[in-house]
Amino acid sequence: MVIFPALFGSNELPILASELLGWPGGVAPAGIPQALRHELQRRPLGQVDVAERLGVSCSQFANILQGRFGTSLAVAGRIRDFLIEGAKTVGISVGETAALASDPQVNKTPLAGTDANSRLAQII
Repeated sequence: MVIFPALFGSNELPILASELLGWPGGVAPAGIPQALRHELQRRPLGQVDVAERLGVSCSQFANILQGRFGTSLAVAGRIRDFLIEGAKTVGISVGETAALASDPQVNKTPLAGTDANSRLAQII
């Protein structure tokens, strides 16, 4: 699990690590747009800022958020890096994707210092 921090007056946002680390591009799994929206609200960034940072047009970013169109492997990687960066800034955790315990707290391992590419290789 990747746990995104709580927003003021809201809950944490957990998404499966396999959705984040195993997404090869194409239409994003449901947790990715949800995490992007969460991070847009949590960080002082607008859609234009994030689109520029990801190297996509504003309309393409809006389509990614709506699940209308897929992305290339490169764009999926940049989105993954953006989301992991956000989780690292607050010391959030990624849990193992295989044999997860029913209690999500058990599934957490430190994300700080975790290389997304090596984590992805472990999953694949």
